[in-house]
Amino acid sequence: MPSSYPGQVEHNTRAKSFFNPVLTVNQTLGDPHVIRTTRKDVYGNPITTFYMYTTAHWGIGCYSSHDLVNWTAVGTSGPNQWCYDQLYDQRCLGTHFFWAPAITETANGEFVMFVSSTMDEKDGFNDARLRVAKSCRPDGGFKFVNTLVTDRAFIDPFYMQVIDSQCNTRHFLYFATMADFDVPKEHGPAGIYAAELSDDLSRFISAPMYLFGPNTHPESWVTQGVNEAPWVLQLSATDFIMVYSGNLFNASNYGLGYAVSTTGPLGPYRKAVENPILKNAAGVVSPGHNSFVTDDEGQLWCVYHVDNPDASKKEARMVALDRAHVWHENRQFGIAIRGPTVGKQQAPKIV
Repeated sequence: MPSSYPGQVEHNTRAKSFFNPVLTVNQTLGDPHVIRTTRKDVYGNPITTFYMYTTAHWGIGCYSSHDLVNWTAVGTSGPNQWCYDQLYDQRCLGTHFFWAPAITETANGEFVMFVSSTMDEKDGFNDARLRVAKSCRPDGGFKFVNTLVTDRAFIDPFYMQVIDSQCNTRHFLYFATMADFDVPKEHGPAGIYAAELSDDLSRFISAPMYLFGPNTHPESWVTQGVNEAPWVLQLSATDFIMVYSGNLFNASNYGLGYAVSTTGPLGPYRKAVENPILKNAAGVVSPGHNSFVTDDEGQLWCVYHVDNPDASKKEARMVALDRAHVWHENRQFGIAIRGPTVGKQQAPKIV
């Protein structure tokens, strides 16, 4: 195992403050998924590097940071160059319509990518399939392993390792359908699904299970038939919070809501009455599709994308960062996000 990776370099300074958005480029930065890696330098000192993976016009974007504020593109970010040749094996993992890559590092230092893609430029949304790829490093070299579901279109995967009430380690993948008007009726209801994974994370060992959606679990703020982008936080063997996005990603009412389960990772989940917990604000358009990461003081941070307020660059999505807080009160629990913000704030504490 290498002591460091190309995007992983030693930094002597950390940002002390920041303004949102923290990352803007000439391409879209949708669906940011952040992981934290730690490696040792030649002197044995730990080096923390964050990697962010995004949905991009050309495929999959990858960026590295030492403080969650300053981000650098990993590799050459041009179409058909870096992402298709360096980050993953295009020939098997897909060629078009890449959605929401989710990456996790296993105990043995292997990096596993879950992503939705199509195999032909003529394919439509309902040809997207969930796929798995693996690499020995986070910044590239992902090789196709398996297609998880061959007969139904799913997007927005999120992986979670769960320790259950019997102290068993189990692996789950959460994912979503397209909007309800895009989902064939024979494929089941639109919304959020989950399935259990094998120990090597390469295949499902259970059928996709429907958890909730915009039609079976309606909310007044969700008007466009979409619940997508699940991210799950485990609080105990039985208590879980799922944060999800509602409405179409490019709609003005796109935002974040959450649901809670008190009976395990597969629910049933109950949507919060205070939803949405992240929505449009002055200078912020369509915030959503988030990931969570914790700094060295234990502060939880929500990383999410926002649309460019310039109407001519509407789908040139940008990345923002705000504090989040899991709360407990009278045997109830939930999550709040202190955003969206555009003003100056203190940066995450990273040693």
